[in-house]
Amino acid sequence: MQTRDAEYTREALSIWTSGNKKKRGLSHFTENLTGRWARIGKNHFDYLSMLKGIHQVESMPMRRLLEWGPGGGSNIFKFSRCGFRHITAVDISELSLEEAARAVGPDTSYEKIIVPIDSPEDAIEKTIIPHDLFICTAVIQHVPTEHLVIRLMAAAANMMRSGGLGFVQFRTGHRMRGDKITYSRHIKRWMPFQENAFVDLCLHTGWKFIGSHKVESEAKTGYVYSLLEAY
Repeated sequence: MQTRDAEYTREALSIWTSGNKKKRGLSHFTENLTGRWARIGKNHFDYLSMLKGIHQVESMPMRRLLEWGPGGGSNIFKFSRCGFRHITAVDISELSLEEAARAVGPDTSYEKIIVPIDSPEDAIEKTIIPHDLFICTAVIQHVPTEHLVIRLMAAAANMMRSGGLGFVQFRTGHRMRGDKITYSRHIKRWMPFQENAFVDLCLHTGWKFIGSHKVESEAKTGYVYSLLEAY
């Protein structure tokens, strides 16, 4: 790993595994699962449904969910109450996985997997269940390097059944690089890859790109929601 990438990775590990809620508050952590964060999960469920409808995707019954980086459980709160009977949550932080567990619906089993930030492949050997849906929102724009994004996406593809779907969100923008760039200082605008490179990235990690939907937030920040298929 190049020296600069190693520095970004060390900074990211310090922030996302910290018990400091001010730092963790940069992500979707919450103390209120019935308010704003529950609505975020509903919005993501609706965007996924919309993309499936637009692209006429008819998938097998969705019962097993893989979420990478569950944060405060906004997605888990919604998806575990919409037919999913098993959820596997992968994260680099035990705090995140414990917080997300509170959001699981009463009829859904929950499996948590902790992986090192620089070894996402470790997750593959820690579960034997092939998954029907992979979701990853507000996560990959915070992954410190493009190389680690590629490895994360490839690891997730290896945990899917053939034909399983992926739903991935990331911030619009350009890859951040430069001698004066630090991960901690630029975390709110961080992008480890070029936005227009995502389709090719998918093709090299076991995913077929189906389509995407771009949303502008109130803060004028754009987000891309992509629908993928594992092969």
